[in-house]
Amino acid sequence: MRFQTFEATAYGKFDLQKLEFPAAPSVLLVYGPNEAGKSSMRQAIVDFLFGVPLQTSQAYLHPRPGIILAADVLVADQSLRVTRNTKRRDSLTVEGQGVFDEATWLARLGGIDRATFERLFALGRDELVAGAREMLDPDANASRTLFEAAAGLTTYTEMSRRLNDEAAEAYSSRRQSTAFAKAKERFELASASLRQHEHKEPAYRVLQKARSEAQRQLEEIDSDRRAKRAYLTGRTRIARTLPQLRDYDELESQLASTEPMVVGNELRTEVTKGYSERQTLSERRAGLVRAQEADERDRNTISVRPEVVAAAPDVKELELLRSQALKTLEDIPKRIAQREQLRPEIEQELAVLGMAGESLDGLYTRLPTLAQISAIAAAATAMTELETRRRDLSSGHEAAVETQAALLADIAELSAEDPEPLRRCLYALETTANLGELRARRDQLAVEASSLTERRVVLGLSPEDLDAEFDPPKEAVAKDIVREQRKLAESVVTQGRLVEECEDTRVGLEARLAEMEQSDIPSLDALMQLRRERDSALDELISNGSPDAVAVSKYRPLVTEADALSDRRFDKASAAHELDSLRADHVACMARAKAARAAVESAKSKQLEVVGGWESLCQAAGLPAVDMENYGSWLSEYRAVRASDTAHRSRAKSHRKTLDALVPLAMDILGHLALPQQPWGDDPLVPIDAVLTEGKRVLGECEKQQSAAASLKRRGDEGARLLEESAARIAALEAEATKHAKTLREVLSMAGLAETLSAEWARDAGRRIEALRTKAREFHERDEARINPMRRDLDKYENKVRELAARIGEPTVGSWQAMLESLVTLSESHVALARKHETIEERMGERQLKLNDVSGQLKEMDDQLQAHYAQLEVADFDEFSVLANARDEWDRAVAARDEKRRTLMQAEDGRSIETLRSEAEGVDADDLMVEIDALNQEVEGIETRYGEAVAALRFAEKAVDGVTPSDAAVLAMSERASATLAWNRALDEHVRCLIQQQLLDWAIGRFREDHQSPLVAAAERYLQIVTCGAHTRLLVDDSNPRNPQLLVLGRDSQMPRTMAALSEGTRDQLYLALRLAGLELHLDEGRTPLPFVADDLFVNFDDTRAAAGFTALGELARRTQVVYFTHHQHLTDLAQATLGNAVTVARLS
Repeated sequence: MRFQTFEATAYGKFDLQKLEFPAAPSVLLVYGPNEAGKSSMRQAIVDFLFGVPLQTSQAYLHPRPGIILAADVLVADQSLRVTRNTKRRDSLTVEGQGVFDEATWLARLGGIDRATFERLFALGRDELVAGAREMLDPDANASRTLFEAAAGLTTYTEMSRRLNDEAAEAYSSRRQSTAFAKAKERFELASASLRQHEHKEPAYRVLQKARSEAQRQLEEIDSDRRAKRAYLTGRTRIARTLPQLRDYDELESQLASTEPMVVGNELRTEVTKGYSERQTLSERRAGLVRAQEADERDRNTISVRPEVVAAAPDVKELELLRSQALKTLEDIPKRIAQREQLRPEIEQELAVLGMAGESLDGLYTRLPTLAQISAIAAAATAMTELETRRRDLSSGHEAAVETQAALLADIAELSAEDPEPLRRCLYALETTANLGELRARRDQLAVEASSLTERRVVLGLSPEDLDAEFDPPKEAVAKDIVREQRKLAESVVTQGRLVEECEDTRVGLEARLAEMEQSDIPSLDALMQLRRERDSALDELISNGSPDAVAVSKYRPLVTEADALSDRRFDKASAAHELDSLRADHVACMARAKAARAAVESAKSKQLEVVGGWESLCQAAGLPAVDMENYGSWLSEYRAVRASDTAHRSRAKSHRKTLDALVPLAMDILGHLALPQQPWGDDPLVPIDAVLTEGKRVLGECEKQQSAAASLKRRGDEGARLLEESAARIAALEAEATKHAKTLREVLSMAGLAETLSAEWARDAGRRIEALRTKAREFHERDEARINPMRRDLDKYENKVRELAARIGEPTVGSWQAMLESLVTLSESHVALARKHETIEERMGERQLKLNDVSGQLKEMDDQLQAHYAQLEVADFDEFSVLANARDEWDRAVAARDEKRRTLMQAEDGRSIETLRSEAEGVDADDLMVEIDALNQEVEGIETRYGEAVAALRFAEKAVDGVTPSDAAVLAMSERASATLAWNRALDEHVRCLIQQQLLDWAIGRFREDHQSPLVAAAERYLQIVTCGAHTRLLVDDSNPRNPQLLVLGRDSQMPRTMAALSEGTRDQLYLALRLAGLELHLDEGRTPLPFVADDLFVNFDDTRAAAGFTALGELARRTQVVYFTHHQHLTDLAQATLGNAVTVARLS
């Protein structure tokens, strides 16, 4: 099976994430950065193949019912669109076919399940490292290593060790703590108790012996019954298969007497396909002939004027120039109107410049020059800049005057006080004691107090209890009580488990009893009761001597009913015996459960008494209710808490004495601050911190006022100096502005402009004069003399149109526009007809070539068919069809024989025809039926004896059960039965583990015999590739047959190396080579090729070995699809450089 596309429609974080698989054999490399969904896509491929689990980690974005996976797969050369959803049933659908059966899908996968796929066809970095590490196990040998690699196992050592440990825990002759030894000890204790409490009366012993004898007889009869039934089943099978074997032999004889037809499947397919192709070619040739004739008719109907076609380029040229001529015709009056529109604008601008009345003709030559305009703009700009600077300086000067006045007012308001006395008081308080250390000590004392409170609460003590003196019980007393409590708890658990087992058994028995009772099976008790009534009626008849009709009428119905009930029990003897056995087992189970419940209640009552005694001891000692299991730790903790409390009180007293010495210093600071005295409380450190903080704040403010007063004085002096400098700069600017105003008036006069123009207008004079110059020049250029050439060009174009019309024989009267339109229409129609004629000629030529080719193919096909007809000695296809139908009849006869064989083997549990023939050989059908009748009679007799033996056993068991033993005996019997069950389970578990270990060893040995040589050869080839030829040989050292070793021979070494001598990277590469070789061996056996999924195998390889690894995957891709997941861009680039076109990169967004 091969993927063509794979789509995670709704899965994990994906919405419509699609992978396109290459059609040619190559590696699909899926690249995505971290958290792009690489692992989710790998899991999606596995879930698509084998179904989405009920508990999946990929249902966080899309809920599990909404998960959808789809793929286009190629199965047996058939492309299918398969969709997988999360339904419990019918989760696979195929487009166009509907629901796809899971069993059929599994068969398409070659019978490989999820676990096998993940072992063989999936390999990640962790599995690679684990497999390489497994080769270092001291118990590993070559056979085991090769088996693990081929099977994809990485946990053989752990599995083997676990099996050995489980077997030893279940049973061991050298250990006394196994499950078997514990169960045996329980059995011996229960047996001793049973011997102590069981009945000693002789009658009870006799009843037990009678029951044992009845049990023995029942087992003998049952063994005989089973043997007879098995023999009867075999003879019945022979009688059933004899007619079917005769039918099968007849079909074999018919096929043997009829020879197969000479028409083989390949020849039949070739002839049928050739005949079909001939019919197709004939139909194609007829269609080509019809199309050729139609084109010839169309060609003959076309008529073209050569002179019109020759003049077509000239007409096309005139048509292209027509739009220009029409535009010229429209532009002439527009240009005249536009010229007159410019006059008012120009006259208005002249009035602004003081040049009103100037003539417009040649005006653009009389306007000021560029040099004059530049001089005007420079003078105006300088004057404007000076005015702006003067205005800015005046504004700054006024603001500085206001600032200086405010600054002088602030200096007058500031008054500084001497902070030195306050500074000395603060220094004295800070140096007398380390306040930081005092704060830490206070916090530590608070933590200690909180911890002591928590520990006291955990101990269940009040604050007063730490001062009281207790006489707690001794720890040995608590340990004795705990041991007794545990023994009682174990007894409760054991008996509770027995109650649960009895309850499970009871539920199962009641369910089976309900099923049996619904089958209308008469019970033995009902039959015995009816017989007792019948016997009582018979005794009454006998005692009366001569019975009357009334007495007989009471007796006869009882006889009839008892016989009918007995017959019904006989008809269902096996089921009736089973029902009686179930009822007896149910009664015994109820008795065991009752005794076990009584033992549980007794043990629980004793537990309560033990707990009450301990509570009384604690109460007498004045202690709270202490858990006796933890009494030792409680007592130690209690003593530690008392010692800690004493130490804590001493440290708190010393801390308080230190704080009292600091209070007078704090009072001095309050006096300097002029603040009222305050209460110091239980913790004087808090108000002392507040006083110290306030003192530091006031001291800081005083120091800031002193610093601010000095700074303001300096700023005032600097401000006065700056005011004087500002006034001098303003006066200088005013004088310079007057000088530039005189210069501006002079340059305006020289340019012929009004001297009254403002500086702002003069600065913009250059742009306005240039705009006026442009308009004046445009007015001059739109003179009427420039319009005349346009009229001459238009007359020349009209003459060309009339000359062309006269040349091709068309009328030359009328407007030139209509004449040109007629010429264009005529030219286009004749050009289209000429082109159509040419196209038909080309198409007819191409079709004639195809017609000749089809005729040649038709002749070749006729020759091939005639050769096949001659080989089969037939004249035509009709006679060949007769032979093919005869072959179909023969094939159907073969299929009928094979179906008969398959049906017969399926009905007889897979026995072959040869086995059935050997069983029936020499058997006469009539004698066999007589033998079967006799066997049926024997079986009926044995069944009757079996029913009687079962009834006798039930009577004996009821007799024994009628003597009720003591509760202790019942409990001992239940315990012994439970112990027996436990040791049987232990032995079963021990045997299971041994068998599984032996199966693993057998599988390894069988693999060594069948596959070791080809696997080693393939692994050696892959090892040479992935190590770049550094290791050339892979050897198996058989010098020790019980422990063969796997060795590696290097290119530069003469001595082979063991696994332990290889580097970690080389071991990883060797394990990779073994896994690839195992997969290749799997494919060589003709198994279904499924995609090999690799996940970042080369992360720890260097670039050279990683490139070699991609080469190895490329080799495998020739056999099956390979998908490599990575989130390393450099590996993607390396794969493309190594494999070239043999790798396809898909990127996860």
